Amino acid sequence: MALVVLAITSLAEAEAVARELGGPHSPHVDVRVESVVLSEAPAMAAIMYALFDDYGWRVGNLDRLLDLAGVDEHLSVVADVNLPRLARDVHDPNALARLRDSAATIIRLARRVGGPSTAAYTNFGNRITKLAHHIQDPNRSVLELRGRLGEAATRVNLLRSSHFDF
Repeated sequence: MALVVLAITSLAEAEAVARELGGPHSPHVDVRVESVVLSEAPAMAAIMYALFDDYGWRVGNLDRLLDLAGVDEHLSVVADVNLPRLARDVHDPNALARLRDSAATIIRLARRVGGPSTAAYTNFGNRITKLAHHIQDPNRSVLELRGRLGEAATRVNLLRSSHFDF
């Protein structure tokens, strides 16, 4: 069988490759994921992992892509669960604990992904850890904390829409 070598730079490309070359009849394929929009990383990881697992494709950067998908999933939890809960009740101890857990996981996964693009994710994890400390500071006003929560929500959305190059 012929060897097909491909570079993937978007979710649309990954979908097209899976549609056109995927299946039990597929040739030996060597894929290298070169870039992805962060919010699309979970979908791309699911496609690439299925092609690797089901058809034996070699997928360069698969582990890094899976970790990057994890970063996005935890950023989604921060944006969709933790920050809204804290916006409703700034001193919610469970939401605060989940925010800290998410921060630690984002930092850990970003370090595993590696590369210069991950500095932004590690910095965000550090910033929300610092935010958690501010929330526990009795000298901080609720208004100030809500402002910081809003800034964090804006930053999450920017990160999730950013392009990650491997």
